[in-house]
Amino acid sequence: NQVNPDAADTASVSDNIRLTLRRALGNREKWFASVFGGYRQNDFSGSSGSLNGRSDTFFSFGGSLDYQIQEWLSSNLTYTFADFSADIPSQPLSSIDYQVNMISLSANIGF
Repeated sequence: NQVNPDAADTASVSDNIRLTLRRALGNREKWFASVFGGYRQNDFSGSSGSLNGRSDTFFSFGGSLDYQIQEWLSSNLTYTFADFSADIPSQPLSSIDYQVNMISLSANIGF
């Protein structure tokens, strides 16, 4: 349970699961491919307030390609699809839904 300081009488219960599979490509182990997926469910309860009965659902999956340039330098290309849904029975617009497609390119330096 988590307590929101702005609504101290409201608590949420979260269930999360995430699975990642990573595999080296080739025998030099400079390239790596990964696939991942996750699911999160948040249920809110409280004695009063607009969050009472709210339920959030978040689902995501994607893949990435990593290249180990040096031992201390790597790059990463990732695609992620995310789907979010919030059901809020106490609000006039009782549902918020959106989907996101993200592509990111990053460089990582270790020291």
